[in-house]
Amino acid sequence: MTSRKAVARLPFLVLVPVLCVYLNSNVWAQDDGETGTLHRTIVVHPMSTGPKDSGTELLEAMASITEAAPGIGDAGPGIMTASATNPWLIKLDAGVYDLGTASLVMKPYVDIEGSGEGVTKITAVGNNSNVTSGTVIGASNAELRFLTVENTGGGTFNAAVIINSASPKLTHVTLSASTGNGAISVTTVGLFIGSASSSPVELTDVRVIIAPAALAPGTQAFNLGIWFGSPYAGGGTVRLRDVTVSVGAITSTTPGLAFAIGIETYGEVGPSSLMLEDVTIVAADYGLTLGYGTPPTTVNRSTINGGKAAVAFAPFSTGTIGSSQLIGGVSNEGATLTTCVGDYNGSYSPLNSSCQ
Repeated sequence: MTSRKAVARLPFLVLVPVLCVYLNSNVWAQDDGETGTLHRTIVVHPMSTGPKDSGTELLEAMASITEAAPGIGDAGPGIMTASATNPWLIKLDAGVYDLGTASLVMKPYVDIEGSGEGVTKITAVGNNSNVTSGTVIGASNAELRFLTVENTGGGTFNAAVIINSASPKLTHVTLSASTGNGAISVTTVGLFIGSASSSPVELTDVRVIIAPAALAPGTQAFNLGIWFGSPYAGGGTVRLRDVTVSVGAITSTTPGLAFAIGIETYGEVGPSSLMLEDVTIVAADYGLTLGYGTPPTTVNRSTINGGKAAVAFAPFSTGTIGSSQLIGGVSNEGATLTTCVGDYNGSYSPLNSSCQ
């Protein structure tokens, strides 16, 4: 005869295995309609077998969410189709997620959130393409936040995050990139923006770190914190708030073939406007370079430090710099409508309206 104590213990014995299975799963989502639960969240945990398997789990989590077809709205409760009325979140537990040579391609209406910049990292190696693959590829109507994105190099093009025809948000993110070993040319970039959509690209509380590089003589090399395409496809507003960019020097190369630049714009069809507020740039060569015919750039309350020049204005570029410190001088090759208001140099001496 079964005792009352044994019967009372039975629900607990059944619950324990179920709970253990639940807690040991590496990817899970809830959508049971109950108040207080996570309905459209996939949580990815690091695998005990190592960072590469963790990276695979992350890629599979993103692949499990489909994009809504044009003209199709909410797919309905429980359907893993991302849309404006059915947004999703991929939540990363603390750990390292190694993608190898793959890229994590974001999707519209799917945010990616880490557990902190110091404890959550998505990493990948460089590759031999140009501007189409990096560790993370951005998407419109999506945000990347609270984590570190790293590219460890090894290719001729090494980028942490790439944005092409999209306008994501980056918030509380660290972007880190190291150089590769290309025989002819090497480009290392924290954030590459080839083009933006109609909505602004917004960076808030973001750090960009490009490691110094030592390469063989004759190698053409570029260390770039934030680089606007060559050429940029045009359109879109880019806003940087509370952003820090640090770009290390490139040594052991032929003079004139290597440059370390904090932020570089290029061409006549850059973003419709570029706005920097409370931005700090420290670069071995040039802090901010505005390319030929670049659309209006506004810098406020920022510090720009370049070993060769804080700011370099190419012909017909346009910039307004206010209440900022420019360390390293200003190079103006024929910019128009350049205005400095309340700016000063590394010795805290005021600069005139031409940034001189």
